[in-house]
Amino acid sequence: INIFRLVEVLGLAVITGVVFFDIGSNTSNRGLRESISLLFFSLTLWTFNRMYPAVVSFNQWRRRVMKDFSKDDYSLEAACIVQAVVHICSEGWWPLLYCFVCFPFAQVAGNIAVVFKTSVFLSLNLLCYISLGSLLGTIFGTVSWGMIAATLISQASILCAGFYTTLPSFISVFRYLSPVYHAFSGILKLNYHWSDSYQCLRGDAELGATQCFIEFSGSIDDLKARGINVASFNDPMSSVVWPQMLALVGLYMLPQLCMYGFLKLCKWLLSSDSNQQETQEANSGHSSSFRSGFMRNSVHSMRNYANNLAPERALERQKAMKRLSIRSMRRLSSVRSLLSSIGMCAEEESVDERSA
Repeated sequence: INIFRLVEVLGLAVITGVVFFDIGSNTSNRGLRESISLLFFSLTLWTFNRMYPAVVSFNQWRRRVMKDFSKDDYSLEAACIVQAVVHICSEGWWPLLYCFVCFPFAQVAGNIAVVFKTSVFLSLNLLCYISLGSLLGTIFGTVSWGMIAATLISQASILCAGFYTTLPSFISVFRYLSPVYHAFSGILKLNYHWSDSYQCLRGDAELGATQCFIEFSGSIDDLKARGINVASFNDPMSSVVWPQMLALVGLYMLPQLCMYGFLKLCKWLLSSDSNQQETQEANSGHSSSFRSGFMRNSVHSMRNYANNLAPERALERQKAMKRLSIRSMRRLSSVRSLLSSIGMCAEEESVDERSA
């Protein structure tokens, strides 16, 4: 538990409870509007406060996971399941603490079961927007683009919920994609029933001179005009909350599945690229080994050919040396004979000179 986070949640709960102090005891139409305002403020408080940090954290998580894909340390399914469980356990219980601190100050939802169920809807709404922020942080390459997309989608989901104005018919269908719409509908169904009453000028005969059913109040009429059917006498679904809870679970799972599919696609692309690179390296290695083996075989054959030719060349060399020696001997003998003939001529000349 982060102590700073604990101080933040407790501080917000106390401040909200003090601002809306004791509005639950006000049974007038004004008190009804203010209690609805408290519920709506609590819903918006647990909508965006953790969505933007999820964009930043999941952008970094996606980079880390992409690096781990090459190492194949763990499976993608395990990583996605672990991060989902961690966020549910670390973020899901903060609205529970907020409700059990704030609502006693405001004197609303006096039943503990209603407070707990209201906190469950706030938790599901928070987790839906955390899931949406995690998807945007995973898909977009930069945090800036993820923040821009988160702002546009979150504000559009608030506007399309139909709380501020009556939506046109071609836009009203988008309210079913808004977690805020389902969460607020479920919270209102938990806290208001058709049998509840408020103080009015002209009361109902069944309740008294100054008490009226909240079904006929202007606040409930505005909610019904905006597509939130609550506190209706002849409508049993006005007090049933499981459709809204299932819708929130589905809106939480949808971004998680999209994120898993995106990471699965990235992993497949990385694995295909690595396999293609390994194939290219294997082919280049095979060709280089073929070339090196061919060169080695060529050199070896040339050496063998040279070794086989060595005796023949040595024999030819010896024959050439013999022929050269014979020729030199012949030349030497001819030179000697020439010198001897010259010497004999010189002796004869000297003899003739002497005799003369």
